[in-house]
Amino acid sequence: MADTCWNLISFYGNEKVVEQIKQWQSRLDSFKPTEEDAYCMRAIRDVFYPDAKLTENLDYGSKWVHQDTDALSPEDYQLGFQSAWSSPDELQKHLTVILHKLDANVLVENVFSIENRSEGYVYTTINSKGEICIQTAYAECSYDEFDDSEDAEEDMEERLAEYQIEALSDLIIEVPPMAAVIKKYLPHVDIDWSQLE
Repeated sequence: MADTCWNLISFYGNEKVVEQIKQWQSRLDSFKPTEEDAYCMRAIRDVFYPDAKLTENLDYGSKWVHQDTDALSPEDYQLGFQSAWSSPDELQKHLTVILHKLDANVLVENVFSIENRSEGYVYTTINSKGEICIQTAYAECSYDEFDDSEDAEEDMEERLAEYQIEALSDLIIEVPPMAAVIKKYLPHVDIDWSQLE
């Protein structure tokens, strides 16, 4: 059985972006479970890929994805998903492309945790050439290396915080307008701005 990955995806952009997220959330909420589709997985295809043919195999970046508002409590600018094994990066990239049409400087952030006690961040945006840029920060919990599980988890969180800063710094280098977006929406991340100016 696949390890579950919980994904809380935040969309940082203008009012049009937030309104689009609300519409997507409303549409996802409208799907009801069936005997054949207990988790409403069909909603992902119908809501985010309305032009896809039924015979078309869609790549979400993970084996399956469905909405999750039980374990996760998304705000107006967020969507919650469960996926198999890993974060649904291809779905995230697809949503980034759609939202880029509403806000050229949209930033999409997935904060995810996997059942195997690993956690991470995935950031996506579009550069000036219209190309998708993706940066990932990921850390596993090394219980074998510590006598106390809390020490192992603290070590993972410290490493992940470092990797997040590296990922965001690399994203700024790739897409300079992201500096202003990150300063506005992620002021808590301890980036050394002097190294990027």
